[in-house]
Amino acid sequence: MYSAPAPPPPGTKPSLQGVHIKQRKGQAKAAAKFEPFQFRDQLVHHLASCPPNDYDSISAKLDALASQLDYRKYEEQLFQILLVGAVLAPGGSIVDDGVERCTFSIATTGSGDKVDLAELKKATGVFERLMRRYKYLQHEFSENYLKQILGYAGKFAPVEQERLAAATALFVQSDLVPASVVGAVKTDWNVKNGIAQPFLVSFFKTLIAIKEPLEPVLASLRKAGLAELDAFFPSNKRSEVVSTLRANGATAVADWYAKGKATSIRDEVTKKVKVLVGEHADPDEVLDVLKPIYSRSVPGIVSDTDFVALVFLALVSRVDLNAEGAAVVDEATVQVKEYSPVLEPFAQRAVAEVALINTIQVWCHDNPKVGPAFPRLLKTLVGADVLSTGPLVYWYSKGHKAQGAEQLRAKAAPLIKFLQEQEEEESDEESD
Repeated sequence: MYSAPAPPPPGTKPSLQGVHIKQRKGQAKAAAKFEPFQFRDQLVHHLASCPPNDYDSISAKLDALASQLDYRKYEEQLFQILLVGAVLAPGGSIVDDGVERCTFSIATTGSGDKVDLAELKKATGVFERLMRRYKYLQHEFSENYLKQILGYAGKFAPVEQERLAAATALFVQSDLVPASVVGAVKTDWNVKNGIAQPFLVSFFKTLIAIKEPLEPVLASLRKAGLAELDAFFPSNKRSEVVSTLRANGATAVADWYAKGKATSIRDEVTKKVKVLVGEHADPDEVLDVLKPIYSRSVPGIVSDTDFVALVFLALVSRVDLNAEGAAVVDEATVQVKEYSPVLEPFAQRAVAEVALINTIQVWCHDNPKVGPAFPRLLKTLVGADVLSTGPLVYWYSKGHKAQGAEQLRAKAAPLIKFLQEQEEEESDEESD
């Protein structure tokens, strides 16, 4: 007769002694030893069996190996090998343990010191097929491992850097990564040693060569805070951004950068000058602020004619245009007289003087209370050696703007006539 086992004494904990617990498959994988070099050796060995430049064979081999090698566990090593042909040591150097680089990688695609865009396009297609098949790889590739390689770009040969830059553009075209990923190359070391600059240029050259629309790319860079392309250039070459891009066929990018930079410069000049004038700073203090801005922005970003106009408008931005008419005229005249030394260094060319006169003309037209001050402002600037007779005569005869031209030319006519007569008298005296 069967009798139930006696219950355990009170307080005794249950025991699983003798019970076999089967470990889950995922737990077994997680507990497996991490062997990155063993993974590398197997991957390199298998890819070496593929015929050279047979990208379909390489894709098929990578697909087949996914069931043997743990791509999820060795994502970092997988992408290091596929991008540069080897596993990297901390700091980005290729591990030198006697193992040959993989027969397939982006950095080694092509022959010699040339970048073969057609071959690179096929090579990046391998990445595209791999990540379409194993979708979990794309996020890490985009967010971490491509950025890691770009950050270490200076560790590779110049032609390999160029291939990586071109491949990055192709990855952008395939929607595998956002355009902002190129910002990863902008490390202090890469910038200082002139690595980031040619990388960025090659990136844009490739986008143009493959006819990728630039607007979404540039919007992505702006959104990511990468619109300041000069940050990719060494400090002694940051005034060469526009000329470098144009020389490499990236005119649309150069224009986009210059337009954004010009807006930034306008805001900077207006803000800083307005504060200084409000604090009644002397002209030398204002010039100490403006000269460095001028040297880094003219003529690459803005012209000298635009800069002198910008400075004038910043200097008169404190004039109270809501005051009584006579008070506005007096205040504007005093302000321009006090800060005329600030304008003089930026109006060295006749064309800059004409631009300054036109700026004053339009300002007086747009603010009618200042209109009566127009001839007084011109006379003040002539007396301060900012304006000369020749540009004034040219402005009066044919160089003026349309806004308020008839009325303001009439106001300036006596001054122009006086200056012309004075110049003629001086000429006669010299001839005698």
